[in-house]
Amino acid sequence: MRLRLFAALIAIALLPWGAKAQQDTENKPTPQQARMYRSLTASITPQGIYRHMKALSAYPSRVAGYPGADAAARYIEQQFREIGLQPVFGDKLSETFDVTVPIDQGASLTIHGPNAKTIKLYSLWPNGVRTCQLPEEGLTLPLIYGGSGAIGELNGQTVEGSAVLYDFNCGSQWLNGPRLGAKAVLFIEPDSTLRGEAEAKFLTVPLNMPRFWVSRKDAPALIALCRSSKPPIVTLHADMSWEVRKATNIIGKIEGTDPKLKDQIIIVEAFYDSMSIVPSLAPGAEASAGISALLELARTFMQPEHRPKRTVWFMATSAHYLGLKGIRQFLEMHWNELEQNTTRQNIKEWLHAKMPSVFRWQPRKVPQIYEFIGLDLASQSKCVGVFYKGWYYDFREDLQSRYSDIARVHRENAEKVAQVLNLNIGERFADGVNPISGKSWRNFIPAKPAYDAEVIALAGGKGITFSTTDDARMTVDTPLDTLDRVNFANLAEQTRLIACLLWHTFVDPNGIGISEGTHLPIVEPAAFGRLKLQGGFARVTGRVLAFNPRKSIVPNEPIEDSIAVLHKGHKSYMGVRGDQFEMVRHSKDPKKTAYFEFTGVPPVTAYGWRARTYISAYKVARKTELVPVVTRDKLTLEAKPVIDPKTGKPKMKVAWKKGELIYAPDLGVSGGKENYPTDFEVTTGHKQTGVVVFRCHTTALYDLVDPQSLRTLPTINVLDAVSNGEPRMYGFAKTRPTEWLVSHVEDVALIFAHPGDEFTPETRVKILGSAGPGAIRMVLLNYWPPHAEAEATNPNPDKVFADLKRYAAENPDGLGYALRGEPIFYTPLRVAQDMWALNEYR
Repeated sequence: MRLRLFAALIAIALLPWGAKAQQDTENKPTPQQARMYRSLTASITPQGIYRHMKALSAYPSRVAGYPGADAAARYIEQQFREIGLQPVFGDKLSETFDVTVPIDQGASLTIHGPNAKTIKLYSLWPNGVRTCQLPEEGLTLPLIYGGSGAIGELNGQTVEGSAVLYDFNCGSQWLNGPRLGAKAVLFIEPDSTLRGEAEAKFLTVPLNMPRFWVSRKDAPALIALCRSSKPPIVTLHADMSWEVRKATNIIGKIEGTDPKLKDQIIIVEAFYDSMSIVPSLAPGAEASAGISALLELARTFMQPEHRPKRTVWFMATSAHYLGLKGIRQFLEMHWNELEQNTTRQNIKEWLHAKMPSVFRWQPRKVPQIYEFIGLDLASQSKCVGVFYKGWYYDFREDLQSRYSDIARVHRENAEKVAQVLNLNIGERFADGVNPISGKSWRNFIPAKPAYDAEVIALAGGKGITFSTTDDARMTVDTPLDTLDRVNFANLAEQTRLIACLLWHTFVDPNGIGISEGTHLPIVEPAAFGRLKLQGGFARVTGRVLAFNPRKSIVPNEPIEDSIAVLHKGHKSYMGVRGDQFEMVRHSKDPKKTAYFEFTGVPPVTAYGWRARTYISAYKVARKTELVPVVTRDKLTLEAKPVIDPKTGKPKMKVAWKKGELIYAPDLGVSGGKENYPTDFEVTTGHKQTGVVVFRCHTTALYDLVDPQSLRTLPTINVLDAVSNGEPRMYGFAKTRPTEWLVSHVEDVALIFAHPGDEFTPETRVKILGSAGPGAIRMVLLNYWPPHAEAEATNPNPDKVFADLKRYAAENPDGLGYALRGEPIFYTPLRVAQDMWALNEYR
């Protein structure tokens, strides 16, 4: 009995060893596979990849909509033709779509005085919808040097009304200048930088703070002038506006050679555009890694000895960095061809199959897309991983089970390749789907990547990404993403491994019951849908309207040239802009003009909670806007224009300068508060909504940080200064909560108030900031009357306190702030004064 028990224990102990030995035997490559691995890897060379990256990074900027992106599209289409790829849709390889993008038309700095000269500047990426556009006459002001951005470096200098010159690598400390009243900010080109520095230089709120890039060669002379006894006077000019431009996707195919498998389509995709905090300086060398690899892979698989059994579509998309718009537009443009049949269509086709002479409907021929494989590569690591999701949509985790077998097969095939090519598989391939050793997909890349394959997975297809791991893409989104910083050997090693894995996808059998040996674990094509049980490719459409009570009881006045914004959780995903911007469309029909459309919006079923979608809309002045100067009757408040005695015409004043916000979302009773909310749940495949906006003046607030939790204040309340109630028309754009894996914090908010018209005086407001219900942390009441507001920053504290105490006794509730476009400088100081005065009165 003991002998039997001992033998059984030994057998049990040896089971894992036997299983491992059997597994090792099963996972050994066949001689044919080994020959193919060597042939494929020999076809991929660093020189071939270098040739494409050199050509693509030679353009000054490949931001979608810029001339360099158009030139890159022509280059890629030419390469597709030379390789021999055939058109997929119609007889053309390329298809265009519209993108809304900020176009830098040029900027300059002119130094006045004996050292007069003009220096070329480059505008930075906009803050929200607010570009670096300056008035036609420019901006003339003193220039001071702020160094690293620390407050101490501004000591002894007059910041208010100046332009501040900073070192680019100053993090988010550049905001110290605007906090103290600076009118513009300039950054000096560094020798080296990180992507996080670029992300810290623009905000999600449309703050009116023009920012510019100064070439390294021009910096020493400017710094020397700033350090002289008197700051130089300079004039800044900049022309940067949102425009609708064309972007191009290029799609070509290799027809499959196997009669049984050729109808199964595999899509291999990479983006070719670039991104930079300085849009006109975006060489995007590292950003071109994926498309360069794709061109080499297409050339390799076109060779007779490597031809795939399945049909392969090779796709080069643009506008990846504009909220993944390239791949979203591909799906939207071909939705009628790719969407799965409805129940009604299935019944029609069934009847046609049974009785073709009676029911003559023609069945739809839907392309059978089995797998979408995106390439998101970089060159500072040799390791490549397979992922089923990224951060852009970050949809529900229970979709992981759909991709577990796909990733497992890729991992096993990578092990075979490693045996033939003598690779350390642990250093060369990562499974970002299955939590091997407890490591989840979020832990392989020290950043927040956004993948084009996320769109396919969201819509109902099988979308995976081959992405370089252990590489944070440090120079992406900067002007320093240049060719000399690329490691071509690493990129070639990744491409060789990917070529072998793709070969298996292109030729391995699939089908029900195949579970042993090399196979493709996908047995059904994609079933795309607008609204599915676990996702969907929804649309959000609507119009941007204003409420004019003199014309209608509902908002129905279209605001043309406005920009609609769909907001995401983060502002940047390794260079991919989170917020989506769409210039509204024009139409001769007044009921259809000012129309916007967002595609690829995740419905609530894409998440495990009732996720909400946020939209807004703004209009930016394209020229200086004038309004009449008026006086008001003290009793009726009726406005009367002031007549110029010289001309006999009404006097005019500047209300908005070119580039400033004219319209902003209305959160009052006639706008987003009740009937037209700017946040909602997408519960249908097509959500129709609208954004109500109003004419406004904008005021910025700074340092909105809770002193107890040291987090940005999540809640802002705006009150009418007269009634202490909610204004009829008002709005705000507040900072976002402090983000995970982000080193910088946005502590800025904008308040929008009605500027007044012939019937309504301008709105004076009071502002409260809180960390939650009953947790007010900030009060802005303004006890200073208009004639004494300059005394708020008087350096004599005794006089300030005495005046505050007197004014608080005269107006215990405060006078409120008239928002006329100027920020509330020294925001913490004004908060402290108002809270002290209120406390003293009580």
